[in-house]
Amino acid sequence: MQTTGNQWDYSGKNYGIENILEKQLKRPRNRRKNNFSVARKRPLEEKESYKWIEAVKEIQKLWQSAELDKIRPKIIHVFDREGDIAEVFEQVSQTINTGVVVRAAHNRAIEESDSYLWQWLPDQPIKIEVAVKLPKTKKRSERTAKLAIRYAPILPS
Repeated sequence: MQTTGNQWDYSGKNYGIENILEKQLKRPRNRRKNNFSVARKRPLEEKESYKWIEAVKEIQKLWQSAELDKIRPKIIHVFDREGDIAEVFEQVSQTINTGVVVRAAHNRAIEESDSYLWQWLPDQPIKIEVAVKLPKTKKRSERTAKLAIRYAPILPS
Protein backbone atom coordinates (compact mmCIF):
# COMPACT_ATOMS: atom_id res chain seq x y z
CA MET A 1 0.00 0.00 0.00
CA GLN A 2 1.45 3.36 -0.97
CA THR A 3 -0.27 6.69 -0.45
CA THR A 4 0.58 10.37 -0.51
CA GLY A 5 -0.12 13.29 1.76
CA ASN A 6 -0.33 12.73 5.48
CA GLN A 7 -0.68 8.97 5.15
CA TRP A 8 1.46 5.96 6.02
CA ASP A 9 2.17 2.82 4.07
CA TYR A 10 2.93 -0.53 5.66
CA SER A 11 6.40 -0.97 4.17
CA GLY A 12 8.06 1.24 6.78
CA LYS A 13 8.08 4.41 4.67
CA ASN A 14 6.44 7.57 5.86
CA TYR A 15 4.68 10.40 4.09
CA GLY A 16 3.61 13.91 5.04
CA ILE A 17 6.45 14.75 7.44
CA GLU A 18 8.66 16.75 5.10
CA ASN A 19 8.16 19.94 7.13
CA ILE A 20 9.34 18.17 10.29
CA LEU A 21 12.45 16.82 8.59
CA GLU A 22 13.25 20.19 7.09
CA LYS A 23 13.09 21.86 10.50
CA GLN A 24 15.22 19.10 12.04
CA LEU A 25 17.93 19.29 9.41
CA LYS A 26 18.14 23.02 8.70
CA ARG A 27 19.91 25.38 11.06
CA PRO A 28 20.51 29.06 10.44
CA ARG A 29 24.14 29.70 9.57
CA ASN A 30 24.35 32.81 11.67
CA ARG A 31 23.36 31.15 14.95
CA ARG A 32 24.85 33.03 17.85
CA LYS A 33 26.25 31.26 20.86
CA ASN A 34 24.22 32.52 23.79
CA ASN A 35 25.38 32.76 27.33
CA PHE A 36 24.17 29.60 29.11
CA SER A 37 22.31 31.53 31.82
CA VAL A 38 20.56 33.68 29.20
CA ALA A 39 19.56 30.63 27.16
CA ARG A 40 18.10 28.89 30.24
CA LYS A 41 15.76 31.83 30.85
CA ARG A 42 14.22 31.79 27.36
CA PRO A 43 10.80 30.14 27.03
CA LEU A 44 11.01 26.56 25.78
CA GLU A 45 9.10 27.43 22.61
CA GLU A 46 11.91 29.83 21.61
CA LYS A 47 14.70 27.29 22.05
CA GLU A 48 16.05 25.22 19.19
CA SER A 49 15.48 22.02 21.19
CA TYR A 50 11.72 22.70 21.05
CA LYS A 51 11.79 21.10 17.58
CA TRP A 52 11.90 17.68 19.27
CA ILE A 53 8.64 18.32 21.10
CA GLU A 54 7.08 19.70 17.92
CA ALA A 55 8.12 16.51 16.10
CA VAL A 56 6.44 14.27 18.70
CA LYS A 57 3.24 16.34 18.52
CA GLU A 58 3.20 16.50 14.71
CA ILE A 59 3.81 12.77 14.26
CA GLN A 60 1.02 12.05 16.74
CA LYS A 61 -1.39 14.28 14.76
CA LEU A 62 -0.43 12.55 11.50
CA TRP A 63 -0.79 9.14 13.10
CA GLN A 64 -4.23 9.91 14.51
CA SER A 65 -5.43 11.20 11.12
CA ALA A 66 -4.13 8.14 9.25
CA GLU A 67 -6.72 5.57 8.32
CA LEU A 68 -5.26 2.41 9.79
CA ASP A 69 -7.68 -0.47 10.08
CA LYS A 70 -7.13 -1.76 13.62
CA ILE A 71 -3.36 -1.43 13.23
CA ARG A 72 -1.68 0.76 15.82
CA PRO A 73 2.03 -0.06 15.85
CA LYS A 74 4.22 1.73 18.34
CA ILE A 75 5.97 4.91 17.21
CA ILE A 76 9.60 5.12 18.34
CA HIS A 77 11.26 8.53 18.14
CA VAL A 78 15.07 8.49 17.89
CA PHE A 79 16.77 11.67 19.09
CA ASP A 80 20.34 12.83 19.44
CA ARG A 81 21.71 14.44 22.62
CA GLU A 82 19.76 17.61 21.93
CA GLY A 83 16.53 15.65 22.46
CA ASP A 84 17.56 14.71 26.02
CA ILE A 85 15.27 17.24 27.68
CA ALA A 86 12.66 16.61 30.36
CA GLU A 87 9.88 18.14 28.25
CA VAL A 88 10.43 15.51 25.54
CA PHE A 89 10.05 12.69 28.06
CA GLU A 90 6.92 14.37 29.45
CA GLN A 91 5.37 14.70 25.96
CA VAL A 92 6.18 11.09 25.05
CA SER A 93 4.74 9.81 28.34
CA GLN A 94 1.43 11.52 27.49
CA THR A 95 1.29 10.12 23.94
CA ILE A 96 -0.19 6.66 23.37
CA ASN A 97 1.78 3.94 21.54
CA THR A 98 4.92 6.07 21.62
CA GLY A 99 8.44 5.53 22.90
CA VAL A 100 11.74 7.34 22.61
CA VAL A 101 15.38 6.38 22.18
CA VAL A 102 17.72 9.19 23.17
CA ARG A 103 21.48 9.48 23.15
CA ALA A 104 21.91 10.70 26.72
CA ALA A 105 23.34 14.14 27.38
CA HIS A 106 22.53 14.45 31.08
CA ASN A 107 23.47 12.36 34.10
CA ARG A 108 19.87 11.79 35.18
CA ALA A 109 18.68 10.13 38.37
CA ILE A 110 17.38 6.63 37.68
CA GLU A 111 13.92 5.97 39.15
CA GLU A 112 14.35 2.22 39.67
CA SER A 113 17.86 2.58 41.10
CA ASP A 114 19.49 4.62 43.82
CA SER A 115 22.06 6.03 41.40
CA TYR A 116 22.61 8.22 38.37
CA LEU A 117 22.86 7.22 34.71
CA TRP A 118 26.65 7.57 34.29
CA GLN A 119 27.28 5.35 37.33
CA TRP A 120 24.49 2.87 36.52
CA LEU A 121 25.08 2.24 32.80
CA PRO A 122 28.60 0.69 32.99
CA ASP A 123 27.11 -2.11 35.11
CA GLN A 124 24.70 -3.01 32.30
CA PRO A 125 25.74 -5.80 29.91
CA ILE A 126 27.42 -4.96 26.61
CA LYS A 127 24.78 -5.53 23.92
CA ILE A 128 26.88 -4.97 20.79
CA GLU A 129 30.59 -4.69 20.02
CA VAL A 130 31.51 -2.90 16.80
CA ALA A 131 34.79 -2.05 15.09
CA VAL A 132 34.79 1.28 13.26
CA LYS A 133 37.61 2.36 10.94
CA LEU A 134 38.62 5.96 11.57
CA PRO A 135 40.45 7.71 8.74
CA LYS A 136 43.65 9.65 9.20
CA THR A 137 43.24 13.31 10.08
CA LYS A 138 45.67 16.11 10.87
CA LYS A 139 45.57 15.18 14.56
CA ARG A 140 45.12 11.40 14.38
CA SER A 141 46.59 8.49 12.46
CA GLU A 142 44.26 5.96 10.84
CA ARG A 143 43.01 3.41 13.35
CA THR A 144 40.18 1.06 14.19
CA ALA A 145 38.07 2.03 17.20
CA LYS A 146 36.38 -0.77 19.14
CA LEU A 147 33.00 0.29 20.50
CA ALA A 148 31.17 -1.49 23.29
CA ILE A 149 27.52 -0.44 23.17
CA ARG A 150 25.28 -0.64 26.21
CA TYR A 151 21.66 0.41 26.38
CA ALA A 152 18.77 -0.16 28.71
CA PRO A 153 15.26 1.12 29.26
CA ILE A 154 15.01 3.62 32.10
CA LEU A 155 12.48 5.83 33.79
CA PRO A 156 14.02 9.23 34.54
CA SER A 157 12.98 10.48 37.93
